[in-house]
Amino acid sequence: MKKRMITLRLSDQEYERLSELAEEAGTGTRSGYIRACINEKKIPNLNVAELKAVKYQLLKLGNNLNQMVYIARIEGICDTAELEQLLKEIHEQVQKIYKII
Repeated sequence: MKKRMITLRLSDQEYERLSELAEEAGTGTRSGYIRACINEKKIPNLNVAELKAVKYQLLKLGNNLNQMVYIARIEGICDTAELEQLLKEIHEQVQKIYKII
């Protein structure tokens, strides 16, 4: 449980740089970035814009796959278990991206 709070004064440039570093690292917040630095966690260099684009594409892919499962189920075309598993995996990957962004 976090009980201690610190106050830190930064110049406008330092504040902007901290915000940029936190966004680039994908930690979500400035405090999360500082905690990661303190705990010596490896902070990945993520391109948030690219992750958002990937998330969008995965959502589109998941939507298309969901439609295919629906049609396959109605038409009795194939066993939908494999398609449903793929849909589940796509959903899990999208959730991971949501946590990063």
